[in-house]
Amino acid sequence: MPDMLPHRDKEINNLASILVPALRGETPSNIFIYGKTGTGKTAVTKYVGKELLKKGTETGKKVNFIYINCEVVDTQYRLLTKYC
Repeated sequence: MPDMLPHRDKEINNLASILVPALRGETPSNIFIYGKTGTGKTAVTKYVGKELLKKGTETGKKVNFIYINCEVVDTQYRLLTKYC
């Protein structure tokens, strides 16, 4: 994953604004992201997740971030077996 994502500020800010309640100890909304291959969905999502975890560590807040690729984990059973 790159350390910087040029030309993705809008997408980063939109995603971060949905997840920022986690830093206040609240449960953020679930997010479903879809779109064409190669548009930066995974890169933006993992970048925001990494930054969220870093900010949680800096502020002493316990934050968990789980990224699920639904093309790979495409059933409830696979989801449970992967994360349990």
